[in-house]
Amino acid sequence: MKLDNISKIFNAHSEEIKALDSVSYEFEKQKFYAIMGHSGSGKTTLINILGLITKPTQGKYYLNDIDVSTLNDEELSRLRMSSIGFIFQDFKLDEHMNALDNVILPMLINKKISPSERVSLAQELLKSVNLDNRLKHFPKELSGGEQQRVAIARALANNPEYIICDEPTGNLDEKNERMVFELLKELTSNGHTIIVVSHSEIVKEFADIVLNLQAGKLSDE
Repeated sequence: MKLDNISKIFNAHSEEIKALDSVSYEFEKQKFYAIMGHSGSGKTTLINILGLITKPTQGKYYLNDIDVSTLNDEELSRLRMSSIGFIFQDFKLDEHMNALDNVILPMLINKKISPSERVSLAQELLKSVNLDNRLKHFPKELSGGEQQRVAIARALANNPEYIICDEPTGNLDEKNERMVFELLKELTSNGHTIIVVSHSEIVKEFADIVLNLQAGKLSDE
């Protein structure tokens, strides 16, 4: 995962706003990255570009040595599905689905996972986050920490190489916050690369590399 001179400019009321300013960085595999920065520093724009949700105004983004600017929307969707998992502050679980079905959901578009494999794989993922006794529970029946662990299991559903997290502990108390960061840290030993945007100082205890984003510029903290 490599950013080469990435800039992102938004136009608002005839004014240009540079959310990212000539960012170049290469993320090493199987590392836990924490990206820190104040509100408005460009963190959300950065992770949206990394997650193939937003396209940069300038520069090149390489994911697994692929210049993503050469891909059409369908190819981008396939690459996103196979390579990237997302974890959000507000969990984004389907409230009408139980934990097991929430984890199965991303697998439905993955032709490499057969229907017969989905349930057993989802069960294994929920067990890996210590929720094998909550398979049939709906989000409203789970604590915030449990919901985020379901979200972690869901992010792993298609075994993506990269897990991108947007303030994943923002709605959690310190005990659950540490539990989530510890789970994310453990994922690096299983071949995943973790990129966390967070305001929490606690993330620094778990991150291998801490980066700072200020006024659209990324640097080592």
